[in-house]
Amino acid sequence: MKSNNYFAWLLMFEQFLAALKLRLTIWKEIKQKRPSISPSIRMLLQHKLRSWNILVKHEFQALRQRNWEHFISNVASPNPASFWCTAKNLIKKKSTDFCALTDENTTHRSTTDIINCLNQHFTERDELPSLNVNNSLEKEADEL
Repeated sequence: MKSNNYFAWLLMFEQFLAALKLRLTIWKEIKQKRPSISPSIRMLLQHKLRSWNILVKHEFQALRQRNWEHFISNVASPNPASFWCTAKNLIKKKSTDFCALTDENTTHRSTTDIINCLNQHFTERDELPSLNVNNSLEKEADEL
């Protein structure tokens, strides 16, 4: 029912436009359209837009400067919490996925091989130092 109403409305509108065209005495297309506002107002608007653009650019530069000064003050802050919060923002890079690990001449590609290689590397790196019990200095360090 609604589509019939739209169709009837469109037909009526088409008839209105056709009647309007017949009613016109002169039908002429123009090559150049003149603006509806005067040239002085157009010049004033262009001047205002240019000056606003300059103001907006200055505001953006000032905002960048304030943000940089705030960042530097957080880095140089004696408060460790603000320093580490700022440092955390710098270190927020995504970790890269890797599919292989090279250990000297061996390339480990499976997950278990990579885990075993890393486990071996860090256990060797972080194992307790062997102390010579005959050396008195190392003996005292071990007792402490």
